[in-house]
Amino acid sequence: MMGGFFRMIAAWRKGLYMPFPWKSLAFAGVLLIYLFSPVDIIPDYIPFVGIIDDFVLLGFFIRSIRKEVERFREWESKQSRPA
Repeated sequence: MMGGFFRMIAAWRKGLYMPFPWKSLAFAGVLLIYLFSPVDIIPDYIPFVGIIDDFVLLGFFIRSIRKEVERFREWESKQSRPA
């Protein structure tokens, strides 16, 4: 998955892949702020339970990136086919 993600970023930077995953990147930014913020839905100082919300959000992020990479791979395979 990571190789596809980096290829997707590279194709976007070169201007080849235009449907860039802005929602997923915005979610990544919000997630990073949330993970490093002292404010949590479930406080982190509660043993074991405190990190559940962090892992749930991380799971949602990974799922959304995985979908974006799958879309990119479909686009990539169509690009490599001869016309």
